Amino acid sequence: MRETYGQVFRMNSFGSRSVALIGPEANELVLFDREKIFSSEQGWGSILDQLFPRG
Repeated sequence: MRETYGQVFRMNSFGSRSVALIGPEANELVLFDREKIFSSEQGWGSILDQLFPRG
């Protein structure tokens, strides 16, 4: 998909929409999240709630 859409693209994954960020700069942006612009709860909440209800 990277060859077709580039370094940033949307896709369907596990029944919901997601965004892929490819490359070291993108990984640094997401993992360090200095500006607090990403949410792990919104990203993983729907999946983890099914695996670990109220966990």
